[in-house]
Amino acid sequence: MNNFFLYFLGTYLVSSGGCLLVDIFAPQLRNTKDSLDNIVGQYKYVSNKVFENILVNVLPLYLFLEIYYYGYESNRGIFVQYLQILLSLFLGHLIHMYSIKLMQSNALQKYTTRDENIKYNFAWQTLYIHPVELYVVYLIPPILVPVVFGFSPNIINAIITFTNILYILRNSNLVCSQYIKEELEIYTIDKLLNINVKPSKPQPFEIIEPESSSIDNEHEHDNDNDNEHDNDNKSETNENDTDNEINIEGPNITENLHLD
Repeated sequence: MNNFFLYFLGTYLVSSGGCLLVDIFAPQLRNTKDSLDNIVGQYKYVSNKVFENILVNVLPLYLFLEIYYYGYESNRGIFVQYLQILLSLFLGHLIHMYSIKLMQSNALQKYTTRDENIKYNFAWQTLYIHPVELYVVYLIPPILVPVVFGFSPNIINAIITFTNILYILRNSNLVCSQYIKEELEIYTIDKLLNINVKPSKPQPFEIIEPESSSIDNEHEHDNDNDNEHDNDNKSETNENDTDNEINIEGPNITENLHLD
């Protein structure tokens, strides 16, 4: 056996349990300050569904993987396996981010979990979700690439371990969760997928001109052109007027000469 389920269950319990200890004994490391009674109450509130997901609903997938990889033998070197892990993590996280947007579609939006009784996110609550969202967002995307390309079971276990820890820390109430959300996801993954891209921060001593400056310059340039055109027209009319005056005065002078 390759113990896929044990890797999943062990990392989820250890990671979320570690975050629970931080919530209780180091509240200064939390983003949202709360009393101990409320923290414990939030953990109890989500426990039934979380236990159902991590003990029952995930079993079909990991049973399939055990059958799929039964008798599998890999002769790949360590360097090749290392590259396979990097490729699986990168593509798996891209698929994970896209699946989050997919769950917001009209067809799947009814399977997203929204509970007003949960005041804030925390580690144990990560898998307090509908089974459809559990598979579409959390279970299938990380292992899809290694399973399709036939990577070794060790790669699968490494991916399960890393992504479990990543998702739990990201959903936790710890200070590091904000860094994971902003730096890892927004600046790296979301730019590639064009999902909620955060505007870039200006560099020190960098002067950022407003967007309307170019438009204003164009208007000023157009106004200058219009003024120049008006001036040209005025000069032409002035020349025409002077010509007309000369033409009018000319006959008067000759008439005076004939009279004399």
